[in-house]
Amino acid sequence: MSSVKTRKKQKNDSTANWNTANAQGFKPLQGEIIVYNDVNRIKIGDGSNTVSNVPFLDANCVHLT
Repeated sequence: MSSVKTRKKQKNDSTANWNTANAQGFKPLQGEIIVYNDVNRIKIGDGSNTVSNVPFLDANCVHLT
């Protein structure tokens, strides 16, 4: 069995910089992961909303069955 030797870096920045991006109309692509590295939270873009209108992914959003 072979292992994958690839790494991918997600878009990450501080809350202040994400607020600036939002003011400029930044809309994360559908499925694009946005990391708020000063508060250790993430959002997953939907392709149509600006970054501030996309909800944070929290434990309450995950439903395991």
